[in-house]
Amino acid sequence: MEAIGRISDVIAEISSVAKTIATAVEEQNHATQEIARNVGESATAAESVSSGVAQSAGASEEISRNIANVDKNTRESVDSLQIIQSASSDVAQMAEALNGQVSNFTL
Repeated sequence: MEAIGRISDVIAEISSVAKTIATAVEEQNHATQEIARNVGESATAAESVSSGVAQSAGASEEISRNIANVDKNTRESVDSLQIIQSASSDVAQMAEALNGQVSNFTL
């Protein structure tokens, strides 16, 4: 009977960890969405700045280089965001699978 009690404790602990992971994944998804929104706003701002520079005949090379850097950084941020979203999705799937496995345990 003691072994069954320990197994129940382990299952409860695994379930708790799985729920914690699921909660963390949900929070990470929310953070990822906020990052995506901020990156989108940055991209829009960068496009607006680029348009203004194109209209200004006397824009300096330094401003052009800065805009190119903003564009590059924005693209890198978008690439990183896609990686984060993919990883979040993978972790969510693993958490769901773990929850499914934990729910199959019966006493």
